[in-house]
Amino acid sequence: MTQLPILRITRRDLNDKSEYTASDSLEFDGHIEIAANLGCVRFRGSIKASGWLRALAGTSVEAGTSVEAGESVEAGESVKAGWSVKAGTSVKAGTSVEAGESVEAGESVKAGWSVEAGESVKAGWSVKAGT
Repeated sequence: MTQLPILRITRRDLNDKSEYTASDSLEFDGHIEIAANLGCVRFRGSIKASGWLRALAGTSVEAGTSVEAGESVEAGESVKAGWSVKAGTSVKAGTSVEAGESVEAGESVKAGWSVEAGESVKAGWSVKAGT
């Protein structure tokens, strides 16, 4: 089995507004890891990984349209998208998961505080929020 490559995003990939600077949207055939303690990292369009998407402790992910991963989406803080958050297996955030339209995971959606969507929250197994 071939291991997927990992794209690591650090502070030097962001501008002074914590926006990803390489492009408005990011689509990567592999895993995406966003460094710890970056606060809220913003993508003007979408962010998509064929593997997992992981924002380490102290980092949130925010996308103008969608956050998507073939495997899991995980953030030390929060995950927020203007349209949708979608993962093949699980979506997990330390504080909140929020989408303008839908949050969907093949197995589970879990957040320390809240899970919120304008239309629907769907999980193959469970949805869990602290409050």
